[in-house]
Amino acid sequence: MTLQRRDILIYKASSYYLDRDIFKSFFQQCPEKKPITKNRMTSLIRGYYCEFEIKDSYLITKDIFIYTGWNKDKNELISTSILNQILNENSICSWFTGNLFGYKISGDQKEPSLIRINCK
Repeated sequence: MTLQRRDILIYKASSYYLDRDIFKSFFQQCPEKKPITKNRMTSLIRGYYCEFEIKDSYLITKDIFIYTGWNKDKNELISTSILNQILNENSICSWFTGNLFGYKISGDQKEPSLIRINCK
């Protein structure tokens, strides 16, 4: 099984990989908004990935990307933002409340590598 690309959460100036797909329930409620892409890769089966941040205990969508290709020279993913097709910029994820768990991407080892955040 291929490890899937994780969504990213920015919280208190640190970046974390999230433990869940925040948009899964949103796209179940609004299937017409779920992005469809012709390009597929084994590490991004769902076809999209997101970046979030916490502001005043609210989970905010910073961006949503779809995979559009691969840059062979740089050996990296080429992605395109589709945020404006799905939501307004910096939208509160009102369909999600509860706890988020994240694994710190990098940085100061004095901070915990695993966090739990309660979102409104």
